[in-house]
This record gives sequence, C-alpha cells and structure tokens, in this order.
Amino acid sequence: MRGYAPKSATRLDLEGENVSALAWSVCQNAEARADLVDWLAELCAPELEDIDFAETELGDVMLILVERGGRRMPARSLSDGTLRFLGELLALRTAPEGSLMLIEEIENGLHPTRAHLLVEAMEAAVIERKVQIIATTHSPLVLNALSPEALRAAVLVARPPGSTSTLLRSLGALPGFDEVVARRGIDQLITSGWLERAV
Repeated sequence: MRGYAPKSATRLDLEGENVSALAWSVCQNAEARADLVDWLAELCAPELEDIDFAETELGDVMLILVERGGRRMPARSLSDGTLRFLGELLALRTAPEGSLMLIEEIENGLHPTRAHLLVEAMEAAVIERKVQIIATTHSPLVLNALSPEALRAAVLVARPPGSTSTLLRSLGALPGFDEVVARRGIDQLITSGWLERAV
C-alpha cells in the first residue's frame, strides 16, 4: 500500500496493493475527489486539505495527503490505520454494484473514536451501491456505531459452554435482546458476557 502503483490498475488486491492507483482513478472525478478528501479529513489530524499524487515517467503513482499549511505526506509515511481506512473506502466505492465484500477485524488500525466512520461508510455503500458486507469485529465501539437495523442483523458467533459446536445467531433473534440493549447498551452486553449466555 505504501509503494507506487501503475495507473492502469483497476482494483485493490487482497493486501491493499494498488491503493494509490485506485485513489488516482477515483480522484479524476472532482466530486468523488472532494468526497474522498472529506472522509479522510474526518479520520486524519491535523486537518487534511487535499489529495495529490507523485507520478513517475513509467505511469506509476503514489498518493500524497496534503495537510493544512501545505505539508505533504506520501503513502509511504502514512499510518497503517490511515492506509487501511483509505483502502476500505476505495473498495466500498469501486466494487461492482451487488458485490459481496469480506472485511476482517474492521477496527484494526483505527483510533477508537474513528471506528464509526468506517461503519457509516459501510452502511452507506450497502444502501447506495447494493453491496453486501460481511465484517468481523470484537469492538463494542463498532457495534455501538451500527444503525439499529444493522445491529439487530449482526450475527454473534459463539460456542456455548459445554458444546463443541459453534453457533451463529442474529442479535435481534436473541431472547430479550431489544429490551436489554435499550437498558444496558451493546457495550455492556459484550463486556458482561450476556451475549454468549443468551445463545
């Protein structure tokens, strides 16, 4: 993700390779560029003002974030979390409509106060682009950021005590879930072990 990528690359690879090329392609549209800058500005501090690219004679590009005051941060200097967030945003925006996306541990690398941004982007992609997303998390903050509908549809993967089988249950189907989450909050249900006991 930190290196140059050929402009001709049209998709992210599994490890996020080609993120700079895909960002370059998206940024050819002024509205899409402004939208991407807005999302990244919500994530980054100090405040982000623009996205630029370094280009080679061979047609390769590297993303550069431009901060207030003109400081330029190339992809090779960005944090893992920033690059991962950018890669996930680009994947959500460029995957063919109706795609199935798998994202493991979506909170990895993100500051806890910024996890909600990725949840918002994911829920928007589901509605706007009709993509289906299967994501894993252990983070109460991620679950707290879900809309009520998405939280009820979230699936708990747990092994009940004394069992050798793993069970999958939508949270909304757990007995008393709606009442308990309204009273205690999803973070309390996770940290107290209520979810595993409710299976």
